Amino acid sequence: MIIHLLISLLFAVRAVENYEAGEELSCKRRHGGIPLPLGVFTVQKEGFPDALPAIRTALSHVHTRSCILQGYRLEMIVKDTHCKTSQGMKALFDLIASRPRPVAILGGQCTEVNEPIAMALKYWQIVQLSYAETHAKFASSDSHELFPTFFRVVPGSRNTNMAKCKFVNHFGWKRVGTVKQNDQPRYALPHEALTTRLEHGFGVKIAHTAGVNWEQIETVGAELDELKVCDRRLIHLFFRFCERDVRIILVDVDEEMAATVLCAGYHRGMYGDNYVWILPGYHSDK
Repeated sequence: MIIHLLISLLFAVRAVENYEAGEELSCKRRHGGIPLPLGVFTVQKEGFPDALPAIRTALSHVHTRSCILQGYRLEMIVKDTHCKTSQGMKALFDLIASRPRPVAILGGQCTEVNEPIAMALKYWQIVQLSYAETHAKFASSDSHELFPTFFRVVPGSRNTNMAKCKFVNHFGWKRVGTVKQNDQPRYALPHEALTTRLEHGFGVKIAHTAGVNWEQIETVGAELDELKVCDRRLIHLFFRFCERDVRIILVDVDEEMAATVLCAGYHRGMYGDNYVWILPGYHSDK
């Protein structure tokens, strides 16, 4: 039944994506059904996308179409994890203690919540389906043993790294530089895998990898304004790029760090037609 549930949810989401105004889905409308609790983990605060409208839309299609999850009705139990491990585990134990227990968990958005929950759910054989988790640890060699009931519907770093490699290879670039955030494993580990694949799989030379972290940045004097701080605090990193004449730069950092890195690059004249910066696609335009 759990596998049926997951397939039904994915089918419903796909149906929503392909639905056009005035177009009718092929199955008849239905009402009622045996209620099945579905745990939904979200983060309801600024800076995090609100997934609830999309989930409600998908469930609406599930509930009103007789060919999807026939005879059952999913009932959402929404829990806000605040992107904190403690809140996430409390939400999990609240759901486990409830009767009936949820047939599956949908979410969440933060690795620090997903990891302990995914490790715990195997003891109750409850499936967790994440719509936002991309961390490399969920695709490691021992991930199936650690998280046997965890699944995700977004591409992980292995997929995005291959896309970056193919992108570089498509334009015939044979020499690149990289920037990685070495105080965050979710960026540093996939970045190391990326540089290895570029060098050994595509014959691309990594001229230099600059490591950045917030501890290093915070040592700059508070009296400097942000633009000058931005230039001064990363100047030693970009000097090596300029010295090696690197023009193609792949960046694996969080959004705030990306702004700092690009600011420093701008003040070093590393922009324009002669430079290419490749950043994670989920960064906003602000």
